[in-house]
Amino acid sequence: INIRQKLLSAISLLKDKRLLMLLPIIFYSGIEQGFVFGSYTAKIVKPAIGQEQIGYVMATFGAVNVAGSMMFGKLADSLGTVVLAIVGFIAHLSCLCTLFFIITDPHINYFSSHSWLLYFIAGLWGLGDASWNTFPNIMLSVLFMDDAEAAFANLKFWQSLGIVIPFATGTALSIELQLVGVFGFLWFGVIALVYL
Repeated sequence: INIRQKLLSAISLLKDKRLLMLLPIIFYSGIEQGFVFGSYTAKIVKPAIGQEQIGYVMATFGAVNVAGSMMFGKLADSLGTVVLAIVGFIAHLSCLCTLFFIITDPHINYFSSHSWLLYFIAGLWGLGDASWNTFPNIMLSVLFMDDAEAAFANLKFWQSLGIVIPFATGTALSIELQLVGVFGFLWFGVIALVYL
């Protein structure tokens, strides 16, 4: 099979309702990664506790992400994929709401005196990210066994496109608007899953 045929196969899979219902959460998984690696580190962690602490905060994210991915892979076998979606939703919703309410309070610089919360949010975000990276892979491998290559090509394309958005808009949008945008994409993705 040549590259043109593979590309056409991936594009033709976009006619499948199941893939269309998964695309919003796949796109969200890219958006949330772009946000945590771009705006969270540059606009929240760096001003609060300094650039030299970004690596430690993101190491917390990474450690929890790895542990969560291993745990979710095992849990999905026994509890099903719905648990993954619920954990991912609750983890990211908690992070987004916490960030939004603390950041929009003009009277305090809460994170400077409560730096542990930046690590906690990074860890909780890593747990949610583990869920949103495990869930689509499982769903695509189950739903598209006969056309896995095209399904995973779509996963990587849409997830990568999602990652670009926060980096492309990071300097143009305030952190508050970015949080609202990530929040909106999370809800859109979860609502689409309900109809899957």
